[in-house]
Amino acid sequence: IEDVLNSSEDLQGTLLMLENEGSLKDNANLTVTRANLLRLAADIAARKKELAQKSGEVDLNAPAFMLFQKLCFERLTEAMESLKIDQETRNLLLSDWGGRMKDWDKDLRRMLKELDE
Repeated sequence: IEDVLNSSEDLQGTLLMLENEGSLKDNANLTVTRANLLRLAADIAARKKELAQKSGEVDLNAPAFMLFQKLCFERLTEAMESLKIDQETRNLLLSDWGGRMKDWDKDLRRMLKELDE
């Protein structure tokens, strides 16, 4: 994708040069070529995302995953309330749990990589 975008930028520079020279036909051809390159880059990015979803890759920044994390935290809090755990103990548990979850994304990526191996 990066190569395609770099080629598009190179074409933009050529377009500016041809524009200054007044070569409309060459300018039009390069504009179409640049548009095709940008469309290709967008298609590649879309296919990459589609393949990642099909392969089971998890997007840790996806809104659905963020909501899942929030849901898990809410259920943990509800479980502590249901068990009548006092507030001080809840705070201690959540503080310890928060410290353990500091690098959760790295841990999860490692575990997913191990799963694929």
